[in-house]
Amino acid sequence: MSQVKSTEFISKEGEPSPGDATPAQAAESMREHAHTLARNLPWMPSVRSSKVFPDRSRQLAAELRAALQVDRRGAATSPVSNALRQNTTLLESCFTDVYESLYRLRKIPHVRRSDGIIVPRILAIAEDSLRTLRYRCSKRTLVFYLRAFQEITVLDLAELWTLSAAFKLVLLERLVEHARVPAVAADDGEEATRALESLRKINRIPWRQVVEPLIAFDSILQKDPTGVYCQMEPMSRDLTAMKSRISHGLPTFQSRRLRRRRWTWRKVHIDRRLPTPASRSGLPT
Repeated sequence: MSQVKSTEFISKEGEPSPGDATPAQAAESMREHAHTLARNLPWMPSVRSSKVFPDRSRQLAAELRAALQVDRRGAATSPVSNALRQNTTLLESCFTDVYESLYRLRKIPHVRRSDGIIVPRILAIAEDSLRTLRYRCSKRTLVFYLRAFQEITVLDLAELWTLSAAFKLVLLERLVEHARVPAVAADDGEEATRALESLRKINRIPWRQVVEPLIAFDSILQKDPTGVYCQMEPMSRDLTAMKSRISHGLPTFQSRRLRRRRWTWRKVHIDRRLPTPASRSGLPT
């Protein structure tokens, strides 16, 4: 994958950068941080599955329910809790995506963090990148960070598809953590505000437009002289990219959602008894 240019990170809208650094300095610092993280996350091939996502999803559900519950005893509530109650639709939408994408996701690449804990790689990326960005992120910053990370370690297709849910999980957990404190300090209140705004931005991102340019083999397959790859349906491009990884001897992990979408595609296009055209099959376009 080609190296990321610093100018790709600098937003025309003047997106704020961490600290007092200029946008160019912040971009270079972020690239170095992504490279360092990629080098310091050893892949654990012996660990092919875990219950990290199911356990954290259940814990988040309980804590989020408690944070949104109105205290009828008149006890002091956190300002963050009040802000969360005003954005229940957003929280429900994000948590639904987290649950559907991650709750049953077990077979996915795992890594060992610096503290020795083994977690899914996408979770380690989401936690570290959001902490670096101080929970302020957008489509531009996410794409820049993930491209820089893949200059060292290439992510699997299933990981790219579920990264959005992993980011939402970390942001929701951070918001719930702030909501548990009755009196929030000024810095914590600003961080909670940034996290809520980042959650809103990520929820609006058309993730397919983010994922396809990040697929390592996509840039190679886009150069197909016959132009067949560019004319393929989205599901066909996913399967082609996965077969490219297999032919190069690289490991592939399929999430439950990806397998379900693959089965749906086969059902619609192979079973001639189904009169429903592909455009109405419910597949993303």
